Amino acid sequence: MVELLAFYSSILEGEAKLPNNSEEAISAAGLEYFYHEGRVQTRVKSESDFAHAGPYLSAVAGALSKPLPPERSEIVRKSLLTQIVSAFEVHLGALMRIHLSVHRKALGADEKEFSLADLLAYGSIEEAVEDLVDRRVEDFTRRGLEHWASQFERLGTPKMRDLAIDWDTFVEVLERRNAVVHHNSTVSRQYVARVREAKRNNIQLRSILRIDVPYLNSALPSVLAVGVGVGCSLALKLEKSEQSEIGNEIVDIQYSAMTQGWWSVAEKMGGVLPANMRAGIRLRCQVNSWISGQELNGPNSNRAEIERWDTSALAPIYKIAQRCLLGDYNAAVPEIIEIMKSGDLSEIDLRRWPLFKGLRENVDLAQIFPHESGNGPAEGPESLQQNPS
Repeated sequence: MVELLAFYSSILEGEAKLPNNSEEAISAAGLEYFYHEGRVQTRVKSESDFAHAGPYLSAVAGALSKPLPPERSEIVRKSLLTQIVSAFEVHLGALMRIHLSVHRKALGADEKEFSLADLLAYGSIEEAVEDLVDRRVEDFTRRGLEHWASQFERLGTPKMRDLAIDWDTFVEVLERRNAVVHHNSTVSRQYVARVREAKRNNIQLRSILRIDVPYLNSALPSVLAVGVGVGCSLALKLEKSEQSEIGNEIVDIQYSAMTQGWWSVAEKMGGVLPANMRAGIRLRCQVNSWISGQELNGPNSNRAEIERWDTSALAPIYKIAQRCLLGDYNAAVPEIIEIMKSGDLSEIDLRRWPLFKGLRENVDLAQIFPHESGNGPAEGPESLQQNPS
């Protein structure tokens, strides 16, 4: 499962290989990239589809904000929406496959599944088991959102509704994909029945559902938040002996989301870690969630909660974090200088962690780095994120 978590970081890190801005290149590149160039060799290969959908689809959506022939760009946007949701379905199926591979009893071994002729055709019992897993996963993926949500909740993950940025928006994205694929992008009875907004706004049957760039930019994080949340939660359930390692991976994924501007995804990840997670990991995740909330809703949106945070018994970095979250940058400077002397905070952290964005914008960093002024770029890993105190 640790390998699985690396897939989520690849959703949010690195540059997508967008060929150029012509509509022909974008159209031709889509499926070829998604199913071949973007693949990663992993234990469960199908998971890589979901992992590499994120940066590619996001880049293409951004490219489509430039002028393209309306008919062609609409076709591309429909294709992108279809791939976003299809990748999510593949991802859930891969997660269920991992669960069934770990917990063979969940296959229902007492039920009669194979005839004698079937068994004789298999080369081994293991092949028969793999075929049974395939059948179970195929049946699972066909059943739809309500079934997916109930099955993963039964496995001990949080409710999908709680993992979603906005549940109604998430449901609408899935149903719009269904309308695109099965009803030529028109409103169906199923869409009206399942999408709350359709009822509220009295959307008419057979009216056209348009897909523009802002819609795609909203749809992608909506789907990512649920997919990443379910996968990370399942990893914690299945790998009891690797909780800290998985917790660190989850915070790295959250940090990747922040650096790429997926603030809504990063904020939701604050609720993935269990209460008994190691304090240093849980606190980093909480700080990053607060940062993301402020980026989304303004600096005062969570001020009261941050002011109530008791940092008196915590490592110095958390007092600094509290000051920066509250905008008290000048008071944080001497504490930052002191903690950097001990090596518990690096120059890279200061220059790249979104926690210090306000400090970089409002304080002359020559106070901290006497050899220079300003806040030029730094290279290398985010040390505090990778090596928590």
